[in-house]
Amino acid sequence: MKTPFISYDRNARLGDVQVRNSYGASLTTVPNFRDVGQYSSLSYDNSLVYNIGASGFAVGLDTGLSVFLYERGYEPKDGKASRYHLGFYPQVKYNFSDKLNVYTSVAMNFWNPRYRDGEMDLLNKTLSGRVGMGYAFSRDIYFAPYLNYYPKDARTESTTLSFSTIFSIL
Repeated sequence: MKTPFISYDRNARLGDVQVRNSYGASLTTVPNFRDVGQYSSLSYDNSLVYNIGASGFAVGLDTGLSVFLYERGYEPKDGKASRYHLGFYPQVKYNFSDKLNVYTSVAMNFWNPRYRDGEMDLLNKTLSGRVGMGYAFSRDIYFAPYLNYYPKDARTESTTLSFSTIFSIL
């Protein structure tokens, strides 16, 4: 197991918009990050989804902020270690049913490098895209495989197949 994390999610509805707020913490175990002094991270993620009438289509915006905690100051050998990441992920989804959907999104990510003095300096990361599907086996189990790719360099060598799962325990 690498970099275990825990999160607490709250879901709500504001009018016709579904809202999810997620607060998380992780323990850094990956050697490359440990070598630069990172020991943990804190995160906040927000998701807003608006269903477009009875069409089956929905639009959304996910945002995320991750702050990295270090046990020592920055050293030149640490290279591109980051203080924090900020991401925006607009998406379009089509719901075939309450259990099955397909979606696409783009990821606009920014990072604050520790090698710079300015804590508000943000650098762009490479734009990426995602195409996936999700299936809810039950109210508490959701599985979502997806392809992640780089629009500027859409090749099989730079495309990954991944998946995320959600298991609700409450």
